Amino acid sequence: MMQMNLFETTDPVLKKIRQQLEDLELNQMTPIECMLKLEAFKKTLREAQ
Repeated sequence: MMQMNLFETTDPVLKKIRQQLEDLELNQMTPIECMLKLEAFKKTLREAQ
């Protein structure tokens, strides 16, 4: 399995996820909200494959 590089990519899906990560206000989120966001990122990656 190859590890993906989120910080230097031309893949539009990874660019989208990176932007969403940068926009997150983690200190304003509950633990459940964080887990749901991670699950959404995983879903996005699965759908892109």
